[in-house]
Amino acid sequence: MPLLEFSILLPRYKGGSAVSVDCLLFL
Repeated sequence: MPLLEFSILLPRYKGGSAVSVDCLLFL
Protein backbone atom coordinates (compact mmCIF):
# COMPACT_ATOMS: atom_id res chain seq x y z
CA MET A 1 0.00 0.00 0.00
CA PRO A 2 1.42 3.40 -1.05
CA LEU A 3 0.01 5.14 2.04
CA LEU A 4 2.06 2.92 4.32
CA GLU A 5 5.25 3.64 2.38
CA PHE A 6 4.41 7.35 2.34
CA SER A 7 3.91 7.45 6.12
CA ILE A 8 7.31 5.76 6.60
CA LEU A 9 9.25 7.77 3.99
CA LEU A 10 7.84 11.19 4.90
CA PRO A 11 9.00 11.21 8.55
CA ARG A 12 12.39 9.78 7.49
CA TYR A 13 13.00 12.53 4.93
CA LYS A 14 11.55 15.39 6.99
CA GLY A 15 12.73 14.06 10.33
CA GLY A 16 9.77 15.52 12.21
CA SER A 17 7.26 13.93 14.56
CA ALA A 18 4.54 16.32 13.37
CA VAL A 19 4.76 14.79 9.88
CA SER A 20 4.33 11.26 11.22
CA VAL A 21 1.27 12.40 13.16
CA ASP A 22 -0.22 13.89 10.00
CA CYS A 23 0.38 10.60 8.20
CA LEU A 24 -1.32 8.66 11.00
CA LEU A 25 -4.35 10.96 10.78
CA PHE A 26 -4.41 10.43 7.02
CA LEU A 27 -4.55 6.66 7.48
